Amino acid sequence: MSRRDPTPDGDDLDRGSLKRRVFVATPVPANAARIPLDAESAHHLSRVLRLPEGAEVDVADGTGRLWRGALQRGDGAPGTEATAEPRDNQRGDRRGDSQRSGKAPSAGWVIAAPQVVHVGRPEAPRRLLVGLIKGPRWDWIIEKAAELGVHELVPILAERSVVRVPSAKVADRVERWQRIADGAARQCERLSRMQVAAPCTVADALAATRPPATTTPGGTAVGGTGMGGTGMGGAADAANVTAGPGLLLLLDETSPLAGWPPWDAHAASPVTLAVGPEGGWTDDERAAFRAAGAASVGLGTNLLRAETAVLMAASLVRALDAGLTP
Repeated sequence: MSRRDPTPDGDDLDRGSLKRRVFVATPVPANAARIPLDAESAHHLSRVLRLPEGAEVDVADGTGRLWRGALQRGDGAPGTEATAEPRDNQRGDRRGDSQRSGKAPSAGWVIAAPQVVHVGRPEAPRRLLVGLIKGPRWDWIIEKAAELGVHELVPILAERSVVRVPSAKVADRVERWQRIADGAARQCERLSRMQVAAPCTVADALAATRPPATTTPGGTAVGGTGMGGTGMGGAADAANVTAGPGLLLLLDETSPLAGWPPWDAHAASPVTLAVGPEGGWTDDERAAFRAAGAASVGLGTNLLRAETAVLMAASLVRALDAGLTP
């Protein structure tokens, strides 16, 4: 593969490579000779897309950089390796393909001779805490949140949530949600994946206070560990979700005309936005958010479906981040 200079932000990218994009959890070292693939990514490229060995594949490492290299089997020459995103699922695929199982990087496939082909702008973390709602509408929320640049989506088991996920099914359910998020991230050309956490209560979501981590295009970490990486744990764990320092906003249907804060002071800081389920937040949940320092914001007087409120609020944050004003 010929060497290419990194394209500046906004320049033309190979649109045909979108389906060939995979994500890794940690920044790829500048001198990486190959990038190991986890079992999920290896399955997507080799089994779903049926790419031949030597095919070009893009790798987004969450730093704003897009790497491109050749798909190869993992028994090539040794070299410096980046750590691929682990998977928590130890079972075979529902379709019976055992190659989907496992959480360690796949020994079968790597991306060889990776080179940076695009450098984007780093973004401050944007989190959504959303009251869990029913089936297809929840899947739609995942897809749209990923398209709108949300970094972490935390399903909240609110007091008025109708949906409850049995503990034995949490890992499988979160794995499925993550696949939806990754597909949406590829489609909209994101340079990082949106992490989907395990469902948890409001108390769990607000218990931890560690700051989230961001990385610059150079790979330098800024902040702490955020929600604990993949968010793929089976049980709700307060250490894996956090409102964190920064701005905490509570979408409050009891204050529909509450204004949003001036954005210039928060554009480079973490922002967490909490949106309730059908039926809204209870008084106790509102009190918990306010005790954590949340500011109430509104979307007007129309009564919105939960998924509509999520879309409108996330779109507003995206617009504010982009500097768009009426």
